[in-house]
Amino acid sequence: MEESFENTTFAVDFGSERQVHLEFPAANTIWVAAGSGFEVADIWMKEIGGADLRVRITRLGNALEVSIDRGDQSGNWWPPPAAPRLLIALNQIARRASATASLGEGHQIRTVELGSVSY
Repeated sequence: MEESFENTTFAVDFGSERQVHLEFPAANTIWVAAGSGFEVADIWMKEIGGADLRVRITRLGNALEVSIDRGDQSGNWWPPPAAPRLLIALNQIARRASATASLGEGHQIRTVELGSVSY
C-alpha cells in the first residue's frame, strides 16, 4: 500500500486575540500557532521512553518558558516547580534574546546560561 499525504490546516478564532492555527505540513509533523490571547499551551508527546511527557509553553511578558513534565497525575517525577525548563527572554530595546535552562527548586536549583544573540 502506498502512503500519501496532503497538507492540512485548521484555524479557529475564539475572539479577543485568541486564535489557534494547526497545520500538518508533512507526514508525522504538526505545527501549532497560538495567538497572543493565549498564555499557556500544553502538548502531550505520547510514549517517550515508556512515558507520556507534557511540554508546557507559558507566556511570561517578554519571555517564554518551556517546561517538561509528566503532568499533574504523576508523582514519579520532579515536583511541578522543579521540572526541567527553558526560559527564552527577549529584550526589545537592546534587541537581544537570551536563553537559560534550569532544573530543581529552592536551594537545589541548577541554572545554566545558554547564551544570548542579537536580533
